[in-house]
Amino acid sequence: MIQGSGNKLWKKYRLVPLVASIALILFFMGIITTRIVVAQELYNYNYTEEFTLPFIKIFTDRGELINKKNSILGILSMSLPDPLPLEEPKNDPSEKVKEKNIKIQLHGQFSLAYKQKPYEVNFIDEQKETISIPFFNLPAGEEWIFHAPYVDRSLMRNALAYRLGREIGASNNYTSFAPRSFYTELSINDGYKGLYLVVERNEQGKNRVNIPKTELSKPDQVSFLLEVSSKKGDFRTKYGTDIKYRYPKTSEFEKWDKENPAASNLIKNNIKAKIDAFEDALGGINFKDPKIGYSAFINVDSFVDYIIIQEVTKNVDGYRRSTWFHASDGDKITMGPIWDFDAAFGNLNFYTMSLKSGWVVHKKHFIDGYRPAFWFQRLLKDPAFIERVVKRYRFLRMPGQALSSEHIQNTISEFVSIIGDAGLRQERRWKNTYTNPIHSIFLHARPWSRTFHGNVKQIKKWTSKRLNWIDNHIEKIGYVDINNDLN
Repeated sequence: MIQGSGNKLWKKYRLVPLVASIALILFFMGIITTRIVVAQELYNYNYTEEFTLPFIKIFTDRGELINKKNSILGILSMSLPDPLPLEEPKNDPSEKVKEKNIKIQLHGQFSLAYKQKPYEVNFIDEQKETISIPFFNLPAGEEWIFHAPYVDRSLMRNALAYRLGREIGASNNYTSFAPRSFYTELSINDGYKGLYLVVERNEQGKNRVNIPKTELSKPDQVSFLLEVSSKKGDFRTKYGTDIKYRYPKTSEFEKWDKENPAASNLIKNNIKAKIDAFEDALGGINFKDPKIGYSAFINVDSFVDYIIIQEVTKNVDGYRRSTWFHASDGDKITMGPIWDFDAAFGNLNFYTMSLKSGWVVHKKHFIDGYRPAFWFQRLLKDPAFIERVVKRYRFLRMPGQALSSEHIQNTISEFVSIIGDAGLRQERRWKNTYTNPIHSIFLHARPWSRTFHGNVKQIKKWTSKRLNWIDNHIEKIGYVDINNDLN
């Protein structure tokens, strides 16, 4: 069994988390914010300007303020440009733009500290119950995230990662490796909020994570969608991995606990047992054995692809937070959908994330205490697994594949074209609100140093150099560098 590592380093650097925590508290409380720009808060969209993206207007019931704790009622309508900037297959969106009743609330954790807020939207029926319907050119679903690219001045880190993720997943014949999305401009109660990326929320469903429903009447037939959370999980495995319920949801279990506590507990136990079996195999001395080791419990290809996309983008949270995985009853555990890349692609200074070199998978994350699941480092102790990573990466880097340099550069240019003048309006809306000096400590894309197009050039340059570095070091992904260990 693997024992906890890094105790000596924890003692040596035990004050570092305290210092980081103080900085985070200052950041989120806004104590060191030097000014509040009221004019920017009142900025309104000039409706005489031509727009090339869908424009969504939301009006909340009686103008009620949107909050994190409770969803509030509202109405959503969408105006469409001509021609349509469709990234996905060109479905006819004409029936998807009428006024719709919604529930809306704030979304996220760290992102709630930013001036431009992210939102979670659910369409509802006359009884105020959530319904699954298509949205613009995307297939039916229940939950939609309006991602605010406030700290991503290139405005495309999530969109780019999800596009590449879908292409990588498609080449391995699984469809739920990354969510779909579209760009929009947004106003709420006639206040212009800027550019948003509307993203399919990771959820169980035919058009999302296509796993069977888990039913209280059949507690022995369990499917699940879960997230590694690092802190405040719904349960912790015996190897110390904190896990959040995403499907079934915590609220569903709370209801089941009242209806049939025995069956509800059996479902929870069956979920945990499946993860424990995987971790026991992975942590055991025979973990490399194809019959009784880790490969008997997981979709290995999905773990290979997951590591590749996290390393290419150098995503700080890829192995410790926003780490989603799922399984159907009787099937192996599969990684995905991938999620949350606004601090990736060199957009973070902490943990040397802005550098083009280094492996994320081997970092210990001493500063903020969010520890990664041990799964990925352990998998890279197996030469056979490393061989699969190397072979898959080399394939994806071939001309015409998802990670070829030409394709990535062309995809970035495509997003620039799709965003169009909305990128300049986003700048105009928020540029004078980046008054917190902590931004220059945490974020590599310092808000006052580059325009939208300047940040696009930066992400193109960073991604190219990152891929070149991986090209020359991929065979050594299993080696732990002491500099990684200390950060």
